[in-house]
Amino acid sequence: MFGINYTAMQINYLQNELKKLPQGSFGTIRGQKVVYITCSPDEDGNVSTTQSRFRLSSRKGRLYADDVQKSLDIKKEIRRLEEKIYPRKIEIAHEYKSQSYFNNQYYDACSEYMNTFPYSSKYENNGHILRSKNEVIATQVFEQLGIPFKVETILKFKNGDVIFPDMLLNFRAADRCVFFEICGLFEQDNYVSKNALKLQTYLSHGLEYDKDLICLFCTSNKSVDANVIRNAVIAVAENICPAADCHEAEYDQMARI
Repeated sequence: MFGINYTAMQINYLQNELKKLPQGSFGTIRGQKVVYITCSPDEDGNVSTTQSRFRLSSRKGRLYADDVQKSLDIKKEIRRLEEKIYPRKIEIAHEYKSQSYFNNQYYDACSEYMNTFPYSSKYENNGHILRSKNEVIATQVFEQLGIPFKVETILKFKNGDVIFPDMLLNFRAADRCVFFEICGLFEQDNYVSKNALKLQTYLSHGLEYDKDLICLFCTSNKSVDANVIRNAVIAVAENICPAADCHEAEYDQMARI
């Protein structure tokens, strides 16, 4: 689904996540379901290769079972992604960390629903409260792509400017966040002026289209094409990868929340 650069970053991210988990498999011994542990990292990252076996009904067996299943699922996903880009190989820093202010740590620290402006209409998708059908369509696309997102976080700048982004997307593998805005209702002058000011505020503080910000325009609050959203997200995922040789903007006016 994503391009080759972001797919390579996904593989790298999953490989690093895999190193944090115990490795093993499941089996049955004399009618008892068991979990085999072939190696297991400790809190300091040291890996023990002492092999062990626990019944799933035991305390240790239950503790290991979820992590072993997670490691097996990650291996399966790595194989699936590798098939997408085979035979091409892309080198990525072993523990890649973005230099952007808008990284995974920023995303994790953000709270949702910070905008107190009253809802004219309310829509819901998988527990997310949204303001338009376009936003419902957008969140469905994000879920299909496996992109974590938060709704109406708050973005503050040192000069006092404040933005409530429609959505904040987290490209976990690239250690990056991207803001998402969907602008409709062009027949309403007040709405158009409000969106223009919001977008100008993003740009005036050094954020860039198609790298820090996805902005889509539509003619009503329910007219957006899901494929347009999907293509925009996939394109940005490639743009923020280090292999794309993108310039990292300076956010010297940013104030951490």
